Amino acid sequence: MPETFAYRARDISGRLVRGLLEAESEANAVALLRERNYLVVDLKAAPAGAKIVFDWRALLERPVGARSLAVFCRQLATLVEAGVPLLNALAVLGEQTEDRVLRRAVAGVAEHLQGGRSLAEALRFYPRAFPALMTNMVEAGEVGGVLDRVLERLALHFEKEHEMRDKIKS
Repeated sequence: MPETFAYRARDISGRLVRGLLEAESEANAVALLRERNYLVVDLKAAPAGAKIVFDWRALLERPVGARSLAVFCRQLATLVEAGVPLLNALAVLGEQTEDRVLRRAVAGVAEHLQGGRSLAEALRFYPRAFPALMTNMVEAGEVGGVLDRVLERLALHFEKEHEMRDKIKS
């Protein structure tokens, strides 16, 4: 039977968000909040009789498209290859991207990097922006010291995915 949990978390822009949610366990509650791109600050069992208010913003946020990911990966690869520090590169790309969801995710990734996480770990906090394939390949690129090449390959992959979807639509 699901339990009700009270949470405090930070959204992608860093704002403190409070709310209630139903989950099977505390671990499941944390996973649900991460899917919403929240960084959990505090989580505890809610008092009896607490009412849940639905967060409609979670439904409105769509996954980042293949075209936006292709551009992001190609630009990040170029900056990494040029020796630009990762935090600086993300700051530049976050300002330039037109995709609102991607912009918020990039800002969150930068915060996680400042907190000492690797790029792959930081990307995993934003599954609606960065697919598992991307986070796994980035992790391999970081470990192997070939992040720029991996990002180039990801850019090619997302470009092909975008082209394929366009062909299917037409």
